[in-house]
Amino acid sequence: MDAVQIAIHLTPEKAPSPPRLGPPPGACAPFGDASPCPQGPPEVLRPGTRQPPWSPSRHATTERPSQMPPSRQTRDPATPLREAILQEARTLLESEGYAALSTRRIASAVGCTATSIYLHFKSKDSLIYALIDEGFDELNRRVLEVSQGEGTALDLLRDVALAYVDFGLERPEYYEIMFMLRAEQMERYPVDAYRRARRSLEVFAELTALPAEEAARRGAIVWSTLHGLVSLLIAQRIDISLDRSALIEDSIHSACLGAFAALPSGANRT
Repeated sequence: MDAVQIAIHLTPEKAPSPPRLGPPPGACAPFGDASPCPQGPPEVLRPGTRQPPWSPSRHATTERPSQMPPSRQTRDPATPLREAILQEARTLLESEGYAALSTRRIASAVGCTATSIYLHFKSKDSLIYALIDEGFDELNRRVLEVSQGEGTALDLLRDVALAYVDFGLERPEYYEIMFMLRAEQMERYPVDAYRRARRSLEVFAELTALPAEEAARRGAIVWSTLHGLVSLLIAQRIDISLDRSALIEDSIHSACLGAFAALPSGANRT
């Protein structure tokens, strides 16, 4: 036996390669993409299986592992951020009240950072004032609408008073921030906004048709009576045995009738 024959005889046979357990080289879906390769992957079987390990039918529902936590964003991307912030603040106010108005909660619901809110509102008070402006816009609209109706001055004053009471009882969360917050705990309300806010209250004075100073005084008396009524009803501080509708009707009648009553004897109001 020559040297070549000896070498061949002594060389061990190459062991067969073990079955491939992962995706074959050149596979087109390394992360579970269901798109097949242009030529189709070779069929390499796992031990004990009858289906190709990279068959599209095995991986059609496999998803790429998420690299980021789900976004908190819930707003419509088409909604400007300022309006989305106001919408969420409005929702919190009406569902949970003033105490729930947290910039962190609003930011979380909208899908922005708390500091992003201050790009549109310089402070939390500014955000609250934007809601107050909305409330006065609605109250002014209601009051001015009924004040243009038909009837005597007393009839119109009663209608305006009822519109005021209805607003307060239908929108108690708005009424609270409009009339019941302690102003010294907040920034100064903007002067222009304050003038717009007073418009509904000025209607009480105008309908008395009295000289300006006296009209303002009597209008304030009517408003004070109505405000006390609304505030007590919202706070549920009135005896529940009283007929609510009759109480409201009688309070309005008394307050409005008093606006046209003669001055107390001997009083000098001019």
